[in-house]
Amino acid sequence: MTTLIFDPEIWLALGLLLVILEMTMDGSMTFFLPLGIGCAFTAVGLAGCADNPAGLCSAYTRWYYLLAMTGVAAIIAAVLLRRAFHNTQTQEDDVNKF
Repeated sequence: MTTLIFDPEIWLALGLLLVILEMTMDGSMTFFLPLGIGCAFTAVGLAGCADNPAGLCSAYTRWYYLLAMTGVAAIIAAVLLRRAFHNTQTQEDDVNKF
């Protein structure tokens, strides 16, 4: 099991699955899409650090570091997605304001 968690192809497949789930479900970009992006960043990091486990790549040697980095990347992706697709309508433009 520990060898599967360090396989970048598994992380990429999980990221693609989560992005596809986001696109087929409600599409609110709150849970599956940021997690899919976080998994993709983890896959890229694992693939880039496959040959050199020293220095910054030492964070990819423990499974809990992988999960933490995936979570941090997912939070950053959620914030960036929220800012990119934020509704720019102000309170004065709201039809329901009386």
